[in-house]
Amino acid sequence: MKQIIVYSRKNCHLCHEAESILKELEGELPITWEKRDIDEDDRLIELYDWYVPVIELEGRILQSGKIVKEMLKKQLMVEIG
Repeated sequence: MKQIIVYSRKNCHLCHEAESILKELEGELPITWEKRDIDEDDRLIELYDWYVPVIELEGRILQSGKIVKEMLKKQLMVEIG
């Protein structure tokens, strides 16, 4: 299983959309994901403040901002093999 991290923050509609997309993809692909609130870590705020949500897989950013489900699914399928 591939472990995805989604960097997000409260009151972020794009973040909520990203989480919904990941929940859908979790039923279609062998993935798990966890959410990290960037506002709880100054370093994460520095990195991702203007880019949330950020979808990361194994240390690489796959998408940020407006997440496109079909593109993300294709990226994950390539990673899964």
